[in-house]
Amino acid sequence: MAVLKLLAGQAATSLETSSLYRELQEREAEIRRLVDSNIVGIFIWDLEGRILDANDAFLQIIGYEREDLRSGRLRWTDLTPPEILERELEELLPRIKLAGSLKPWEKEYFHKDGHRVPVLIGVAPFDDESSRGAAFIVDLTERKRAEQRVLAQHRTTRILAEAATVEEAAPKILLAVCECLGWDLGAWWRIDREADVLRCAELWRSPSVEAAEFEAATRASTFPPGSGLPGRVWASGVPACIPDVVQDPAFIRAGVAAREGLHAAFAFPILLGGEVLGVIDFVSREVREPDENLLDTMATLGSQIGQFIDRKRAENALQVARTELAHVTRVTTVGELTASIAHEVRQPIAASVTSAQTALRWLDAQPPELGEVREALSRIVRAGKRAGDVIGRIRALVTKAPPRNDLVEINAAIREVIELTRGEAVENGVTVRTELAEGLPLTRGDRVQLQQVVLNLIINGIEAMAAASEASRDLLISTSRDGTGAVLVAVADTGPGLTAEALKHLFAAFYTTKPGGLGLGLSICRSIIEAHEGRLWASANDPHGARFELSLPVRPDGDR
Repeated sequence: MAVLKLLAGQAATSLETSSLYRELQEREAEIRRLVDSNIVGIFIWDLEGRILDANDAFLQIIGYEREDLRSGRLRWTDLTPPEILERELEELLPRIKLAGSLKPWEKEYFHKDGHRVPVLIGVAPFDDESSRGAAFIVDLTERKRAEQRVLAQHRTTRILAEAATVEEAAPKILLAVCECLGWDLGAWWRIDREADVLRCAELWRSPSVEAAEFEAATRASTFPPGSGLPGRVWASGVPACIPDVVQDPAFIRAGVAAREGLHAAFAFPILLGGEVLGVIDFVSREVREPDENLLDTMATLGSQIGQFIDRKRAENALQVARTELAHVTRVTTVGELTASIAHEVRQPIAASVTSAQTALRWLDAQPPELGEVREALSRIVRAGKRAGDVIGRIRALVTKAPPRNDLVEINAAIREVIELTRGEAVENGVTVRTELAEGLPLTRGDRVQLQQVVLNLIINGIEAMAAASEASRDLLISTSRDGTGAVLVAVADTGPGLTAEALKHLFAAFYTTKPGGLGLGLSICRSIIEAHEGRLWASANDPHGARFELSLPVRPDGDR
């Protein structure tokens, strides 16, 4: 019985061991199927830094072959960038030993060609000492690229929204795309229509890249349609990518690129409809396979830039048209003031003649009255200066000149306009009064344009009262500061006033209440004030008439 019991026990143990062995084999087979499925990258590691085994998915992520694994040369400590490895050795490995596992985290591995691969990694040790374990790796390259493409497009959109000119936007766009997408050098090529070639208009290079020869060659290069990468994109109108320019004989700068370690390149056209307005290209130290998503994103970006260029062209054309209209309006207004100008110039001339005749009489006296002669000559000098000032103001108003950005003393500018319109006011029986606040800060802008606005408002007020039957014809011009510190200018008349309908459309182009008016004066005035970051508006005057007011911001350097 004892022998039978012993044999039975041994048999039971043997059967249990066989069952456990079969279960272990089944589990090993399941694990092997998981590893070999290559759904995710998997490798077996030890604390000494070795990679003991790995599946093809992991080897593909880091760019190595199975022979590299068999040779024992692959170490996870060598694949990890130094700054990341230091943190993992100090923080993560002790936590793995303590907790037995860690939540997945993002890190980077060095690819065989030297670039970094972003991954999501999770680890699990095999034993309590955590001396060995398995790591599960998901390649995040495509997700990161998608994020980078979105960030690049977002930054470019913001740059285009904030830039005033193409020249201002170009270097910022090159910087944004290079930083977001990891390219090392970018160039903006403009089309020279006369020579029918592309020329480098802007270039950006990463501070970490030494490529002085390639940079110089890029700046000196020109590409006709179809020549080189920029020329091919210009001719085709579609983005293009070269994985390694060193291996591409059609890449004209390949020799320089090879000497300075540059490889991948791509370019995309700046498009407006079907017209190519320019080309942008980028170069990298890495070898990169064509990325259709990237090319699609850059094609969209090229269209955005093309629309920006077209919009700026339209804005510039509109500004030129406004400037021409403003000039015509000034000349027309001055023409309407011919009688007033003649009166203003005639007065000092007549005074000069009278003073000269007086001087001659004093010289004929016996003995000559030299003191009186001197006084008469002084009056002639003052009258001549006055006539010169009038002519100078007229010349400034009718001269076609680009806008200026000077410090302007608004009260002095208003007084000059009042002097110019004095004859018109007298002829129409209008009394001009002023209430100009003292100590106003200076404002920045174009003095002549601001005087044009005041001139138009004064003439409008005089003409409005000339057509009215009221006995009192008063024009009040005042200046002050509002609650925000801006300078206010008001021109109020006692004419018939403005109807509710007129107030609604008063500043619209080609709207006029004058029988022979063009309806451009007030529209141009508002454009001028808005260009100075100010406001122009109209309201009813108390007890009757119209009141026009404008506000101009005070610049930080405008305080006295």
